Amino acid sequence: MKSYLFILLFLAIPFSCFGEEKELEKEKPQKEEKEEKPQKEKPQKEEKEKPQKEVAEKEENEKTAKKGPKHIPVGNFALPTSQQIAPLVAFGQLVVGEDVLQYYLTGNFFGGNKTFVSILTPGIVYGITEEVDVYLQLPFSPGNFQDKQCSAGVRDILLQAEYAYYTCETCCYTNQATIVANITYPTGDPCKNPSTGFGAPSFFIGGTLSHVDLWWYGFLSAGAHFPTENHGTKFGDDYLYQFGYERVICAITDQMVFAWMVEFDGTYSKKDRIHGRFDPNSGGNVVFFTPSLWFATRRWIVQGGLGFPIIQNLHGKQRKNDLALFFIIGYNL
Repeated sequence: MKSYLFILLFLAIPFSCFGEEKELEKEKPQKEEKEEKPQKEKPQKEEKEKPQKEVAEKEENEKTAKKGPKHIPVGNFALPTSQQIAPLVAFGQLVVGEDVLQYYLTGNFFGGNKTFVSILTPGIVYGITEEVDVYLQLPFSPGNFQDKQCSAGVRDILLQAEYAYYTCETCCYTNQATIVANITYPTGDPCKNPSTGFGAPSFFIGGTLSHVDLWWYGFLSAGAHFPTENHGTKFGDDYLYQFGYERVICAITDQMVFAWMVEFDGTYSKKDRIHGRFDPNSGGNVVFFTPSLWFATRRWIVQGGLGFPIIQNLHGKQRKNDLALFFIIGYNL
């Protein structure tokens, strides 16, 4: 009997061990599955984060691509676009950038033999996009004098739009072409002497070309101004031709720019028509030579200069100007 019991025990041991191995094998996958679960979750989170990062990077790249290449912050590019150089007397070239709001006060004073005209113009420039802005001007005359006659008061309100239809930029320069158009509303009085308005709406269309590099700036512009008729009276059409250049004197990145500028601003005017008849003492060709100084910071722009008439071919008997004073004060919000 003992031998039979021994044989049975001997045969039972392997089967019992085999059962324990099966239980161990069942437990191992469960443990591995528990350990593998967190490993599977990590890649999922990373996969979710990767597309978000890629989308953000694409958006940033698109924004920078729209704005164009970043200029070297030296000289004319030491300050943002809205604070960079622009003409003092010539029209246009005020593309300030998207969502930029600037306040301006400009002054024009013309003096000659027994004649004096003064114009102060508060205005607001707003950048609708990077390429388009609008400019609202509310001019008035503190005092005018001509032929023993005095006048003062509000002048014609002006609304102007400018579109930069071509821009080529690198890190060192910008070439730009713009179209400028404006319309005036007759808030002034044409019957005053000197007159403070056209007495009817007027329209202007023109274009500008400019080149800005680190230290130099140059521009060309040409345009035409067309007053409309009111009860047989129409002021003569004006044709503008202008060019100028600038050189930086001193610039501190993100702080200030100080420069000088020279402009040549010409205007050819046709004769006025008063009650259906042409006025022989009106119209002609005038060119002003205007050197000026420009100073700008991140908030302020100040520019001023003296204008000297180098050409004054006037029709009939007209008072000539001996000197002109121009200034601009701008504030960027």
